[in-house]
Amino acid sequence: MFWHRRKDREKDLERELQSHLESEAAERQDAGLVPEEARYAARRALGNTTLVKENVREMWVWMFFDRLQQDLSYALRGLRKSPVFTVTAVLSLALGIGANTAIFSLIDALLLRSLPVRAPQELVQLTMLGRTGQPHESFSYPLV
Repeated sequence: MFWHRRKDREKDLERELQSHLESEAAERQDAGLVPEEARYAARRALGNTTLVKENVREMWVWMFFDRLQQDLSYALRGLRKSPVFTVTAVLSLALGIGANTAIFSLIDALLLRSLPVRAPQELVQLTMLGRTGQPHESFSYPLV
């Protein structure tokens, strides 16, 4: 994967930061500072090296995958530590997914797909009218 060379990149980053610090310190020495003061001024000029490293790492492509791996391992550890919550969450998800699938399948069969007949727009529904003129329940084919 992308992170197989992470140690090499970390070493390169450390060497590059060290090189910047040394060149800045050399410039400060050329300006007339004592070597110890030049190194201190160079560290101040560069800023927090840990923050610089984090900002550089943010630009690396595989950091997304590295964070994803860390998040997944953290989630799995948390689920392993609380089995009751894990079982409850898994059952809730299973029930929700199953109910949604069943309802969508029903709606798909009844409303979304057209009927498997030649001319579905020509279908009619027969109803019987009662004595008061109100329609009764629809009747089945054998009653006709």
